[in-house]
Amino acid sequence: MVTLYLLGRLVYRDRSPLNTIGFAALCLLAVSPRSLFDASLQMTLLAVAAIAGIATPILQNSIHPYLLASRELNLTPST
Repeated sequence: MVTLYLLGRLVYRDRSPLNTIGFAALCLLAVSPRSLFDASLQMTLLAVAAIAGIATPILQNSIHPYLLASRELNLTPST
């Protein structure tokens, strides 16, 4: 999943974590269809989807504006 995300970043494409998770799940299921019934695959995909689908938008709305503002601190004139 990280490889797919970084490849998308390499070619300057808009990266959607949920699409990347879905594509990675399809690739894993194409290689081993029986893994669909394994709890390890289900819990891994659920955890990553929760992080990408819930935590990322919350952080973008709460912390991201402060992060952008703090990057420009060196541009303010000191008195």
